[in-house]
Amino acid sequence: MYHALSKPVRRCLSSTLLALTALLLTSQPAHAQPAPTPLRATIDSLAQSFIATHKAPAVSIAVLRGTDTLVLHGYGQADLDQQVPASATTLYRIGSITKQFTAAAVMQLVEKGKVALDDPISLHVPGLPTAWQHVTVRQLLNHTSGIPSYTDVGERWARRWREDMPPDTIVAITAADSMWFAPGTDWRYDNTGYVVLGMLLDHVSGVPYPRFIEQKLLRPLGLEDSWYCDMVRVLPGRAP
Repeated sequence: MYHALSKPVRRCLSSTLLALTALLLTSQPAHAQPAPTPLRATIDSLAQSFIATHKAPAVSIAVLRGTDTLVLHGYGQADLDQQVPASATTLYRIGSITKQFTAAAVMQLVEKGKVALDDPISLHVPGLPTAWQHVTVRQLLNHTSGIPSYTDVGERWARRWREDMPPDTIVAITAADSMWFAPGTDWRYDNTGYVVLGMLLDHVSGVPYPRFIEQKLLRPLGLEDSWYCDMVRVLPGRAP
C-alpha cells in the first residue's frame, strides 16, 4: 500500500506517516504544537543518523502525546532525481505492512460469516495448485501454510520484481515448486500466501481488492491519505 496500496500484485499500500501514526496513538484529531526543543533535537539527530547509516533517501516522523503533535517533520529527499525534500505528508509505499490491512479485511469477511478460518482456500479461490488446495485461511494468515514465497526463488523473481503483475501471474512463479513443509507443521514468512488472501477477498466480496481495502477499511478508519499503490492515479506528494 501507499500511506498510499500498489497495483503490482504485491498488494502494496502507501500512506502518509501522519495518518497512520495518528490513528495508532490517538482517536482524537492531533493539534499541532511547538515541539519541545530537546525532543526535536533528539528526533532530528536520530533521523539524520538513520538516513546516513542506512543510506535511506527519506523518513517522515510524527510524535504524538495525547491530542498534541510534538514532532511532525520530514527528513531527506522524497525524490532523489528531482531533489524534492521529504515532508510530514510525503506519501510512502509501505510494502509488507500492507499485510495487516489484508488480514483485517479477511477478518471482516470472517465476522460476517462469509469465510471461516479453517476453510480450505480452494473453497474460495479456484485454480490453485493441487498441493495448496487444502491449506486453510488461518494458515495463510499466520504464515504456516508451507506455500513457497515468490520472493524466495532467487533469479526467477529478481529479474521480474519491477513488473506490474496480476495475482495469477505471481502465483504461477512458485506453483510448480515443492511445498516448504506440510501445512500447519511449521512457520515461515510467506508473501505468496498473502497474494492468495488478496485473491480470496476478490472472489468472496465480488469487489476488486484495491476498492475493497479503500472503501471497507481505510476510509472508515479515517485513513484519508492511504491508498492502493496505483501507479496510474495521480497522488500528490508521492515518493517514487
